[in-house]
Amino acid sequence: MERANSYIGSLVDESPDGFLVADASGCIEYISRRGVDLLGADVAGAVVGRGLDKFVVTEDRVRLADMLRHGSSGPTELRLERPTGEVVWIEANADRDDASDHEASVVILRDVTLRKRVETEILAAKAAVEEANRRLASALEDVERVAATDRLTGLWNRRHFERVAGAEIARCRRFGYVASLALFDIDHFKAVNDTHGHNAGDKVLAAVAAALTGAVRASDTPCRWGGEEFVVLAPSVSAKAAARFFDGVREAIARTDVGAPVGSVTVSVGVAQLAPGEELGDWLGRADEALYRAKRAGRNRVETSEAASDSPEHRLVQLVWDPSLECGDERTDDEHRQLFVMGNTLLDMAMTPHPPAVVAQCLDALLAHVTAHFRAEEEMLARVGYPARAAHARIHQALTDEALRLRARLQQGALGLDEVVRFLVVRVVHEHLLGTDTKFFPHVAAALARVN
Repeated sequence: MERANSYIGSLVDESPDGFLVADASGCIEYISRRGVDLLGADVAGAVVGRGLDKFVVTEDRVRLADMLRHGSSGPTELRLERPTGEVVWIEANADRDDASDHEASVVILRDVTLRKRVETEILAAKAAVEEANRRLASALEDVERVAATDRLTGLWNRRHFERVAGAEIARCRRFGYVASLALFDIDHFKAVNDTHGHNAGDKVLAAVAAALTGAVRASDTPCRWGGEEFVVLAPSVSAKAAARFFDGVREAIARTDVGAPVGSVTVSVGVAQLAPGEELGDWLGRADEALYRAKRAGRNRVETSEAASDSPEHRLVQLVWDPSLECGDERTDDEHRQLFVMGNTLLDMAMTPHPPAVVAQCLDALLAHVTAHFRAEEEMLARVGYPARAAHARIHQALTDEALRLRARLQQGALGLDEVVRFLVVRVVHEHLLGTDTKFFPHVAAALARVN
């Protein structure tokens, strides 16, 4: 038996891992040769009888005590501080022996200093790469900003405007929104250059650009179009509303002191609202025609493109689609977006008087769309295996019944259009689409993931 114990002791001492036995208080009762080396001692006698915590850095002693108290559910990383001051990382595993009267823990120590050093170097390298990427992205943004900015005025340039306007045209087509643009031309600018020189002309351009930036909305995009011309893209504003707004901008520019020797200047403005199916070139062309009318009429005024004279006013209240409302099913998302477009038409009717027959026709079209959509959505929910689809279908039926009752009361003159709008906005959009519908989004995503 003694020979067997001696053999086992030799194996333990030859192991690359350190072994020790500690009592319930953490006092070391036995330690292998490798364990002595890890603790930085010369012989086992310098270690046995001392608390293991005396060799562990202060910040890690709580983790050590927890490991000795409960045993290891996995490796515990600790730092050992040797008498020389050197700190080494170890990975410790403890196995408690609660079967005997003498509570003790067998602890295995593995040196992971090299691994921790490599991990630290990898983290440092990763941080350096991330910082380099951040600086590169920032530099690219700066380059893009410079490429999209007019050097003299600091406004966006023509290239940037064409990109933003293209995106706005696509948004208007998709969701039925309105947008307008305004072309500004500084009156008698050639005379400024001829009389006072190009330096004075540059001061005028910079001053007008600053006044323009300060007068427009945060959502607008003011750009230098070229020469003494500027253009402003105004989303969600009809031509009539834009004409009133940009007349105020014109007055603000006229009040601006552009500095000696010029003093002040005026601008002529042409406004055009985007027409259905119109491209940017035609849109700008109509604004340019309105601008020249303003100049021919005496300058320092705003003229509006006649093609948009009968366009609806800017919506004071509207449903605005957001990409977060997309569930991922193409048909469902398209029908939800169409619901917003049709709902906005109904909201417009609630803001201005319309013949009852026209209102009824609009409401019938909306109800037909909602009914067909509910049916298609229920079929989709069956395909993706949505567990609450039966309850969802009952909600659809209740909403349909409620809408039909409202329409009947509207036809009888017992209900105002405002109550129909309230039903659409609160019951259908806010409670159902923004609330109930979002519950099936994860199931649609999971079904799409399985297909892909």
